[in-house]
Amino acid sequence: SVDDDPVNQMVIAALFEAEGWTVHQALDGFEALSFMANNPSPDVVLLDVMMPGMSGYEVLQVLRRDYPPDLPVIMISAKVSVEDKVAGFNMFCTDYQTKPVEKDELLARVNTQVVLRYMNEAVVEQRLNQEVLRRLIPRSVLHRVMAGTT
Repeated sequence: SVDDDPVNQMVIAALFEAEGWTVHQALDGFEALSFMANNPSPDVVLLDVMMPGMSGYEVLQVLRRDYPPDLPVIMISAKVSVEDKVAGFNMFCTDYQTKPVEKDELLARVNTQVVLRYMNEAVVEQRLNQEVLRRLIPRSVLHRVMAGTT
């Protein structure tokens, strides 16, 4: 969770930790990017838009440049205009949640993004496995295996 407001951080931590999540917190974009550079990629990033020093949009640009595109980044902001939301989506945020957040809605959004990420990873892995099989096993044998007639 990246937010310069400690109260927002406490709310997010309490909400997700109660659901069994591990929550890492950063109070600004620089701290968030430092964490990302020195730790395994998180399942999801919750990113405030308005922060001093480096905006959430600027952090998002770095995340999209330096990390896999399937990393879910959910912008969370008091900025509720359509233009603000579109700006986030144009920079490829995965979702945009306005403040104050509805706890159940935010949990549902995060769970959905994480499940979609893992489903996508499973599809990619399956395709890679099929490609390996295609290259290693003669085509006639592969067709019989895939058809279930070994």
